[in-house]
Amino acid sequence: MAVVNNGTVNGLPADRLPSGYTPSAVVTIPDFMWRYDVVIPIAVTGTVASTASASMTAIVTATSTAVTAILNADFLATATVTAYSIINDIGSTFTPTNNNTTMSYLLSATTNQYLVNTTIFVKAI
Repeated sequence: MAVVNNGTVNGLPADRLPSGYTPSAVVTIPDFMWRYDVVIPIAVTGTVASTASASMTAIVTATSTAVTAILNADFLATATVTAYSIINDIGSTFTPTNNNTTMSYLLSATTNQYLVNTTIFVKAI
């Protein structure tokens, strides 16, 4: 089996992206066969960084790693699988104490988990 995860697109609107963050380019699959809509929990440990843009990059990387694990679990060893994913939204399990729910606050808060609403597009042959 060969699982090729082309990566994760950050699909958040520009006004929710932190200053200094540059989304990475990902090769998409226009003729995908399956679409998964999942919420991926990402541990805060290892993703909160010194800047919001670095935290966002770490969340995208962790999401892509989780997508690869999902693909490895879901497809037979004989399939050749190509996929990519899109982050649609990011939430968390924290309750703000100061009513601040902005993305910058979310990316710097010490919450339990990020909840990453993700769509995975898959082609398997």
